[in-house]
Amino acid sequence: MTTFNSPIEEKFYRAARTRIPGLIPQHHITACGHKYRLDFAKIIVDRNTGRKVLKVAIELDGYQYHSTKEQRNHDVQRDRDLMADGWQVIRFTGTHINKDVDKCVDEAAGLIDRWAREKGVQAGRPGKRRRRRFRSARSTMMLIKAVAVLLMAIFWLAPRTHGFSWILRPF
Repeated sequence: MTTFNSPIEEKFYRAARTRIPGLIPQHHITACGHKYRLDFAKIIVDRNTGRKVLKVAIELDGYQYHSTKEQRNHDVQRDRDLMADGWQVIRFTGTHINKDVDKCVDEAAGLIDRWAREKGVQAGRPGKRRRRRFRSARSTMMLIKAVAVLLMAIFWLAPRTHGFSWILRPF
């Protein structure tokens, strides 16, 4: 069981865990030499190369921990460190979460899907890549060729084996 640092994190996770598969709560990272704990992370890995294709940090800013000028400055520096390390950052305030958590989850899921499409991967499951069109086109062409060969065989055999009556005979 994951423990959360604030009620808004738990509320967001309960709403997001089915709509954002592979969401990692309380994820620890090092970015630009600083250690951070992300409220939530979504990491998409290319199955062929094992390389992280998309890294998304979702941060929830409750009033208690993000109300002073120093805390806000720390958040801005943290965002810069994360972006320099290749992370996309999504931030919501506690007010947004408490007002309409479903809207926040939908917005986060939409951004993750859009960023994943831009990278050419599928965001649905961790490590699952998007299927390319040429594979289905190639299998369709193979099926068409197989049917063409079969039809050529039937029409080549038909004049030599009593016409087409052999096709209609019961077995």
